[in-house]
Amino acid sequence: MRFNILLILIFSFTLAFPQKYDKNYFRPPVNIPMRLAGNFGEIRTNHFHSGIDIKVPFEGIPVYAAADGFISRIRKSADGYGNSLYIDHLCGMRTLYGHMQKFRKDIETYITNLQYEQGQFEITDYPDSSKFKVKKGDLIGYAGNSGRSYGPHVHFEIRKSEKDIPVNPEFFNLKITDKIKPRVFAVEAVPLKKNASINNKYEKQIFKPYYKNGKYYIPGIIRTKGDFGIAFNADDYLNFVKNTQGICKVKMLIDDTL
Repeated sequence: MRFNILLILIFSFTLAFPQKYDKNYFRPPVNIPMRLAGNFGEIRTNHFHSGIDIKVPFEGIPVYAAADGFISRIRKSADGYGNSLYIDHLCGMRTLYGHMQKFRKDIETYITNLQYEQGQFEITDYPDSSKFKVKKGDLIGYAGNSGRSYGPHVHFEIRKSEKDIPVNPEFFNLKITDKIKPRVFAVEAVPLKKNASINNKYEKQIFKPYYKNGKYYIPGIIRTKGDFGIAFNADDYLNFVKNTQGICKVKMLIDDTL
C-alpha cells in the first residue's frame, strides 16, 4: 500500500459512462467466473492501469470476442502485452486482449507466416477489415502468460476507437461481483511550500480515520497554513478474490463543492 496524492487521482480515466451504448453490449471475454487480479485505473510502477486483468487457473483457457466486429491489429512480442489482439466494433469502441498463449488456428497461421516472411519474431499487423470478422462469443485465442506478465491471465481493455481513450470495462455488465466497499486506512496532509504548515508543524501529518454510518471521519480539526496536499492510504476489494484492488476514481469536495 502507498499514499496517493488525491489531486493526482482525478485523472482522465474517470470517463463518464458512454450512455448511448447498452451495458450488455460487451460480454465477458472468458466463460469462467470473472475474478480480477487487477482493476481499471489502479496505480502501477509508472502508469495507471488502463484495463482489467482477469484471473485464469492455467494457460489455454479459451478467449472470446466481446462483441461483433473485426480484428484490426495482431501483435506478437516478447514484451508488453505479448500475443495480443485488437477488435474494432461497430459502436465505435475497440477491445484489446493481451498476454495470450496463442491465437485461434487461422489467425495463428496467418501471423506465423508473416513472421517467416519478415524474418523476425516481433511483428504487428493491421489486417483488412474483411480478413477476420468476428461475432460476439467467437473464439479468438487462448489465455496465456506472454509478454510482460507474471502469471496466466487475460488483460482486457475497452477503448474509444478514434483516439484509443480507455473506458472502464466495469461500466459494462461483465458479471464482476463487487459488493465490498473500499477501506481507508490513513489520510495524510502534506505541506507543499516552505512556509506551509499542518497543525503548526512543517512536516506531513498522518491521521487515522474512523468509520461511522457508511462514512470515514478524521477526528478533530486539521488546521492548515499555506499550500498543502491531501494523500490517502486505501484499498478496494472484490468478492471471491483475496487480492486487493486499486482505487479507480476519487473526488475531492469542499463544502459540497467538487
